[in-house]
Amino acid sequence: MREAAPAGQMQLAPGVLGELRSLTQALIAARPDAGEEYARFLALRQRGIGVPEQELGDWLGGATVLVTGGTGCIGSTLMAQVARWRPRRLVSVSRGLTQDWPRVDGAEYVQADIRDAGRLAAVFGEVRPDVVFHLAAQRDPGLAEHEVHRTVTTNVLGTRQVVAAAEESGAADVRSEASAGPGTTESAGAAVVGSGGAATTPGRAGEGSASGARPSRSS
Repeated sequence: MREAAPAGQMQLAPGVLGELRSLTQALIAARPDAGEEYARFLALRQRGIGVPEQELGDWLGGATVLVTGGTGCIGSTLMAQVARWRPRRLVSVSRGLTQDWPRVDGAEYVQADIRDAGRLAAVFGEVRPDVVFHLAAQRDPGLAEHEVHRTVTTNVLGTRQVVAAAEESGAADVRSEASAGPGTTESAGAAVVGSGGAATTPGRAGEGSASGARPSRSS
């Protein structure tokens, strides 16, 4: 399928779509339980969790929010969710596609690689975010085995540079997501900038400055 439809295409030709349908049918025929599995996958989209609307509104409403990896699968969804609470400014920072791609109305999209410390510092210095959601990462375990350098420089050193840029720009709150287990916000960078820009150890979701006194916002 990857050969039939390489990543990064905005539109697929009818012939490519036909080939993908044929390959999909072949996969379904090879797996008798494929239909049930697909139904379970679709059902996941209907699931939801209750969130503290008032608390999130107080936290994000009127704030300047920056999302690294904001054009990715998780990041783009988070961008749309954050926009619900009407931040003063919502900025995505991503090394991926930033043009001709579905965007959140009113949001800004900046292209930058978190491995580039100078570019990252410049973006943070201009935006001066109150809240940072760090989602930019190399998330494919199989790819990590073959592209070790890229994975380490992105997930470890890149995260470290995000934290440093956030602290330097005066960001009051940084939240980082990784597959560290249910209910955690731990990251390879092993640090979250808490209220006042001090680096702290990441804890469970809801802990840190988000659950205590609201951090002061930059003007």
